[in-house]
Amino acid sequence: STIKEVFANAAFLEKYSWLFTYLEAELKAEVLIDYVTTKKVLDDKGKEAVDKSTLASLKKLVYLGSEMADDALASATALEELEIGFIGTEADRTLAALFNGPSATLKKVTLTKDTVIPAAAFKNFAALEEVVLSQELGYIVYGAFYNCQNLKTVVLPDNLISIDYYAFDNCTALESIVIPDTVTRMGDGAFQNCT
Repeated sequence: STIKEVFANAAFLEKYSWLFTYLEAELKAEVLIDYVTTKKVLDDKGKEAVDKSTLASLKKLVYLGSEMADDALASATALEELEIGFIGTEADRTLAALFNGPSATLKKVTLTKDTVIPAAAFKNFAALEEVVLSQELGYIVYGAFYNCQNLKTVVLPDNLISIDYYAFDNCTALESIVIPDTVTRMGDGAFQNCT
């Protein structure tokens, strides 16, 4: 049985809300994580399955939950690819908050559910090369990808409405971007200093 089946009716599922699928790591199974209280990764029986050192060696992570706590990925120092539903619901939430600062290794991010990319969400993620955005995304807020100097590829969703000012400022490696017809607002300097 999968972890979803095991914990489908458990009252403590809310407490253990960090649902991950680990790929390209020793553990190749769905696991439950509670960084808020235990700082440990748990298997489907509630036993410790992965410690921080294993998290540190992960290259790819798919997060199936809704929102992560600050510093949840601080130990993921080798992470190159992240698929995540939401960065967060706070207006000033950044991906750097999950890593306790910009990740030096993260090359690809796929956002599956976000409707808004918050201000400075990816600011200074120097290694970031590719971003795939949710088809539900409507707004990219100011400075969202500021100074992502290795960002080459961004797949914008078909229903995007707004790209705020300085959204991709100083993304000097950006090769091309297709702006959908649905964009009705383009802020000043949205692509400033892009080559």
